[in-house]
Amino acid sequence: MKLTFVLNALLIRDFYTNLMIPSQYKSREHVVPKSLLLPVHRSDKDNIVSIDVTLNNFRSNYRFSELSRRDINEFPRHIPILHDVNRLSDSVLIPFYATDFQRQVKVLVACKNTKDRLFYPLLSHNKIIKIIDHMLKKYPYLRIDDLVEDPLIFKRWMKK
Repeated sequence: MKLTFVLNALLIRDFYTNLMIPSQYKSREHVVPKSLLLPVHRSDKDNIVSIDVTLNNFRSNYRFSELSRRDINEFPRHIPILHDVNRLSDSVLIPFYATDFQRQVKVLVACKNTKDRLFYPLLSHNKIIKIIDHMLKKYPYLRIDDLVEDPLIFKRWMKK
């Protein structure tokens, strides 16, 4: 029992992937980028979530969007843990694989498009949109177009 508690204290659940990650790889992600907030609002705890530091760097300040089924199927969903992910794509989309330590594989969890500055999370749409909706209501100066590629995505994710 004590060992389980200690292990859980060393792991955190990543907001975007829902995978457990070692706490030393934890980063504070602003779902609504800090650059869009007034300085006084940048530390709003409602907007800060824990994620893997490499995923935080991967997302950057890109707007959220969603992939078509065809785009998702372009990449394998699981790959061996030691596989070189950077050699998987020649397309505009860049995949992000998170390590699932329990199953010893890397799992496709997101993609990005650097040309259009878009981030495509494959999971957690409902959690993301709840935070965005809350922040839009709390800070009326924010604009949905700065956060989501298409307002229809916002509506679809709200229904999930």
